[in-house]
Amino acid sequence: MFWIYFIDSVGKKHKLNYQLYEYNNLMELIWDQGLEDWGDYKGRAWCGTCHVEVSNLEDLLLPDRAEKDRLRKLSNTVANSRLACQLFLVKEVHQMSFGFIGDD
Repeated sequence: MFWIYFIDSVGKKHKLNYQLYEYNNLMELIWDQGLEDWGDYKGRAWCGTCHVEVSNLEDLLLPDRAEKDRLRKLSNTVANSRLACQLFLVKEVHQMSFGFIGDD
């Protein structure tokens, strides 16, 4: 069993367990736990509602063009901004922290 920390929109920290291939992406895990009300774009990087700050970007795959384009359109990005719908729940994500930023 793997886990991540998620800091929600009110600043509360949650430990979320996951198994490999149980969810398509981080957004689905967080939504399934009832922690955030994401947009319904099926993980296509279209809306930015699942905008999060990542604790350790070095361990993640680089964002693809669609994610980069969406992040450029948000005014509240930070150095470690990513979209939860584009982050896969792989071994490298284990024990990482993600903080909700949301769209602007």
